Amino acid sequence: MQPALRVPPVDPESVAFVIRCFLLRAVAVEELREWAEQVLADSEEWPIFVEGLTEFDGVGEEVYRMLGFVPSRAFTPAQDAALVGIAYDRGRVPRPGSPGEVAAREALGAHPALADEFRRAFAFLRWEEGVAAECTRR
Repeated sequence: MQPALRVPPVDPESVAFVIRCFLLRAVAVEELREWAEQVLADSEEWPIFVEGLTEFDGVGEEVYRMLGFVPSRAFTPAQDAALVGIAYDRGRVPRPGSPGEVAAREALGAHPALADEFRRAFAFLRWEEGVAAECTRR
C-alpha cells in the first residue's frame, strides 16, 4: 500500500512557492485549488486564506487580492526560469515574456531543489522531469 500523499506544512516560504508556481503557470488554477484542499485535509491548522484558495477562480496577480497580501520570498531570474521549465515539462503554456523552452529547461536542470520542492508541494500530482506531458493525479 502506498503511503498517503500529504502536502508539507503551510509556512510563508511554501505559500510563496505555490503562488509563484501558479503565476508562472507551472500549475493551473484548478491545481492551486487542489493544493488548498489538500492543506485543509492534511492539516489541523491553516491560515484563513487557504479556505479562500479552494474557491479561487481568478488569473495571475488576482490571487494577491484574494490572499490579502503578497507572499514574500525572493526568486532569482534563474529560479523563475526553472519554474517555467516545469511548466514546459508539464506541457503548459508559460505566460508571455517567459524564457524560451531550452533556456527554461536548462535552468530547471541547474536548480534541482526547485523540482524537489514542486514534487513536495504538489505531491498529489505525478510529474516526471523531462517528459513533456500533463501531470496526472496520483
